[in-house]
Amino acid sequence: MTPHPPAGTEAPDSFPDQPTVGESFRAALLESITESTLDGIHVVDLQGKALSANRRFAEMWLIPPEVLSSGDDDRMLACVLEQLADPDAFLAKVRNLYAHPEEASRDLVPFKDGRVFDRFTSPLRARSGGLLGRVWYFRDVTDTERLRQVQAEKTRMQQEHIEQQRRALRALSTPLIPITDDVLVMPLIGEVDAERAAQILDRLATGVGERRTRVALLDLTGVSTLDTQFAAMLASSAGTARLLGAEVVITGIQPKMAQVLTRLGVDLGRVVTRGTLQAGIAYALAGAPAQGLTAGGRR
Repeated sequence: MTPHPPAGTEAPDSFPDQPTVGESFRAALLESITESTLDGIHVVDLQGKALSANRRFAEMWLIPPEVLSSGDDDRMLACVLEQLADPDAFLAKVRNLYAHPEEASRDLVPFKDGRVFDRFTSPLRARSGGLLGRVWYFRDVTDTERLRQVQAEKTRMQQEHIEQQRRALRALSTPLIPITDDVLVMPLIGEVDAERAAQILDRLATGVGERRTRVALLDLTGVSTLDTQFAAMLASSAGTARLLGAEVVITGIQPKMAQVLTRLGVDLGRVVTRGTLQAGIAYALAGAPAQGLTAGGRR
């Protein structure tokens, strides 16, 4: 059995398997189906006046028997609205559908107590096709929604944990090591893509600014490849550090890297370079920028 009947619910013209079945049997069969379904069913006329409702509807909406049997639409509506998390939205949806009697609709209705109903409605038609009113179907999907929310929260926490690990790995891949109070070293290892290049630049700028660094050494000894984005990052890092009152010294540039930098036309003319990290540290500790060589120089 499907959760809800298709849009445009209408009474059947006949039962193909039992063409001689009587109207009393039809009524009994319809009542049996209506009362045994998991859905709460509520039928209204074209003016929205209640025509009928099954027992499940009353149970789901906690409507007292005397209110249901009274046929008082206002009392029934008040009983419904006081339970809802957003009664205004519920009413707005109902009024919109009554203004468009041929439309079908499906949505979720949240309750103050945490319950959630799946609400489906479709027009009720006569055999001739004319509109008679509207049928509302309600199914309690609280457990399903809670499971969905739990799963969504679990997924969110997993994604957050993955992102935390990713940030931690990034930090480990771009360590900023203080040599003295005003000298920092950032040894780089492996490949440097656009994302990591941006991270290096950001971490270097943050470290230089926070520690009032005089010299920051970028050691490329462990870098396997150098492309345009990485080369641009090297030039940017020097400019950024200079604006923060620090000097960037690049160490460990291999011959192939130097060739790539030359081929790409990257200007490191104002950046001090050293062949090894040891030489770079010696330069930084000497505290004499005037003695440094520009890009391509070696000590």
